[in-house]
Amino acid sequence: MQIDNIEEMKILLIEIEEVFTNLDDVKKDIENKICIKEAEQEDYLHELELAKLNGIEIMKVSNALIKTRKERRILKNKLELINTLKGYTDKYITKGIIADTKQAIQNINTLKSNQEAKEYTPRVVKGLKCAKKKKEE
Repeated sequence: MQIDNIEEMKILLIEIEEVFTNLDDVKKDIENKICIKEAEQEDYLHELELAKLNGIEIMKVSNALIKTRKERRILKNKLELINTLKGYTDKYITKGIIADTKQAIQNINTLKSNQEAKEYTPRVVKGLKCAKKKKEE
């Protein structure tokens, strides 16, 4: 990433804004998925405990339980990362970073449009093609 590249900086600021605005929603979504996996786990454990299963059926339920536990572990690892970031984001959200980031994005958009529509008013030399047209009075 180049700091002096307008497009790359704009993309970075948009991604930063998304982190700060979407982190709570992502956390809730992951927590809901973990609850579902825990309920699946309970279902498989009750199946093993209460059902009269033969060896093949026990193996199928055990494999499903192992798969659910692995999926749950992946979600728990993601939640640990989210919780680590949460302390950081909460600190800066109270300082108004979302509004500041949105303002920086607007400033970059304005800067880009200003740079694309550059005009020059000659001081001495007349008849330049780059010269800004003066309004006729």
